[in-house]
Amino acid sequence: MREGGSDRAAVVAIIVIWLASLLLWIQPGLTIPDAAGYVVYLPSTWIDHDLLFFNEWQRLGLIRDGLPMFRSATATGHLSDHWAIGPALLWYPAFVAADAERAVVPSLRSFARDGIVLPYNIAVVVTSAIAGLATLLIGYGVARRWYGVGASLAAAFATWFGTTLLWYSLRDSAMSHAPSALACAIVVATALRLRRNMSAEAVFAAGLAIGFAAMVRIQNAAFVIVPFIVIDAIARRELLKRIHLFIAGGVLGVLPELIVSAFIYGTPLGFASIGVRAIGWYPWTRFWGVEMLFSWYHGLFTWTPLAAIAIAGLVALWRDDRPLAIAALASIAIQWIANSSADRAFWAAISFGARRFDNCTIFFLLGIAAALARWRWRAGVPVIAACTWTMLLFFVGRHVDLNAYQTFDELWRAIPSGLADRPLALLQFVRAPMRLTTLFLIVGAIAAHALICAAVWLVPARLRSALAGLYLAVMTAYLAWTGSHDAGRVAGYQGVIDRSRRFEELSGGHDFGEQSLFENELQYLRKTGRNEEAQRTERELHELLGRRAFALQRMREAGP
Repeated sequence: MREGGSDRAAVVAIIVIWLASLLLWIQPGLTIPDAAGYVVYLPSTWIDHDLLFFNEWQRLGLIRDGLPMFRSATATGHLSDHWAIGPALLWYPAFVAADAERAVVPSLRSFARDGIVLPYNIAVVVTSAIAGLATLLIGYGVARRWYGVGASLAAAFATWFGTTLLWYSLRDSAMSHAPSALACAIVVATALRLRRNMSAEAVFAAGLAIGFAAMVRIQNAAFVIVPFIVIDAIARRELLKRIHLFIAGGVLGVLPELIVSAFIYGTPLGFASIGVRAIGWYPWTRFWGVEMLFSWYHGLFTWTPLAAIAIAGLVALWRDDRPLAIAALASIAIQWIANSSADRAFWAAISFGARRFDNCTIFFLLGIAAALARWRWRAGVPVIAACTWTMLLFFVGRHVDLNAYQTFDELWRAIPSGLADRPLALLQFVRAPMRLTTLFLIVGAIAAHALICAAVWLVPARLRSALAGLYLAVMTAYLAWTGSHDAGRVAGYQGVIDRSRRFEELSGGHDFGEQSLFENELQYLRKTGRNEEAQRTERELHELLGRRAFALQRMREAGP
């Protein structure tokens, strides 16, 4: 078979495996609070035409007794929402299509027009699933430049089944992780494009990709180093000559978040400062470097051992493309340091493995392709074993509390229960009465994306970055328009705002989400025998609960 035919067959194989996985394991729903934080932008801006999330938070059970559970009121009278708007902008076209579908299909009109129920939710989760597919296809295309079809295709399959990408594309997909994996894959692809094309459009596209990736998850901003590493010194000088275009693309890529942040916090950079302050991450108070990699509390190498093989493969990539290997290893190292220190809860709360390495997915795929191409069966056997282990955890996920620490023995004992759940049943994570409706919505969402992709494909390649920039510019203007309604509506939520500010003042700035952090850390330290550290955490927990009890008591005494 000719090389082009082999590539087409590989792409079809990836799509077939993806589609089969989707029909087996897609799971509608929202993980509270993270998924809610990402999704609320959609109904708030499209249906309510504002950036006030109070009614969405109330509907999702995140306002109790007049107090936000995970957010505080900002200086502008909004609810703090550190979850960035980037994923919502990726979901937006399908969400709007779902709203139209709900309006015209009689059987869907029974669903409330709230932007959260099944028709809207399917639009979100299918878009994230497609983001996972696109990540695999881009990764395959990049790996194919150095390695054969077989190694690159096997690496794509291994990445799907052996990393967190499958889980966050299908099982917990109303989050930022699949969009983040895609956004950073695009950053790598546009950076490599600069090797052969340093046109104004290519430089602008690279900046735009980095800006958008940062808007999906702020830690993705670290990928700004990739273009400067992967190109040679001559190309680097050319890039610096056009750095204004690179910066312009980056600003446009992140502009919607800056506009939203200005309304919510009163400053465009509020999402990067006040937002972190609002959730009690306790950044840089501890460094969990070893735990981040080797702990059974969602460690990178324990839950997804394929990542260790991939890193070894990146060392092999060093011989084939040293700059790309350096960019990959440096990016993984930066994420390791950031994830080990910027959030005290290194386990990332309700998490399947080390989900915060999502942005390195394309580098893991490249490393696996390099390992398989160079070491063949000596790498193939460990790769199959690693994927098998991660898939066993995939089926165990519904039988253990992913928010709490599970020892290896506890995970191992849960495997029979996971395998007894008919893991190959169609739409098994959808309630039986809703499966036919869900399948109809899935087909509709895929069709909508196919039309969008076909329309984009008709646009000349040199104009696609301009089209993406135009979309972000239009959405920025639209978000500014929706935010302009906020000032006239804030008064309707003044009671919640006043109670939130009063609680924050009396409790010393703590919110209700911090209790889980301390409780889970305490459980982890006790179960791993670190008693002295556990005692310190227990004291912090008691201090937190004491201040909260004091604040609530004073507020009860003061009355409504």
